Amino acid sequence: MVQIHELKSEDEYTDEEISEDSDVEQEVDAEEEFDPSQETYFERFSALKDIIPLETRNSILSKVTTTFNFTRSSSKVLGNLVWVVTTSSLLVGLPLALAIEDESRISMEEKSLMAQQSGAQQMLSPEGDNKQQQGVVTPGF
Repeated sequence: MVQIHELKSEDEYTDEEISEDSDVEQEVDAEEEFDPSQETYFERFSALKDIIPLETRNSILSKVTTTFNFTRSSSKVLGNLVWVVTTSSLLVGLPLALAIEDESRISMEEKSLMAQQSGAQQMLSPEGDNKQQQGVVTPGF
């Protein structure tokens, strides 16, 4: 932050005209030495710091720090939660899915076996029983 101090000068000059001329020359020299293209962005940004009061800067800093800490802690909690859900679903869901698949495979094998047995019984049964089962006849035949 810029601090302004009043300097009491004890000039060797007693004439104000000479003093004013030297001040003007110093200002002109300072302006001639200043080259904006040589100034870095960091220097420009650090010069802006003097515009904003200290209380406001501290308030902004505390809000940004609080937001950053909240974001970091919530992302950590969210990551842990995702890890717990993923591992739980793998530990519970994968064996369950395999058991369901195995059960459906066994059910399909039982249906296939029942179809084979019923086909074999129809072939071995006498002709009369076969006609009784054929109760529905499509029209035109």
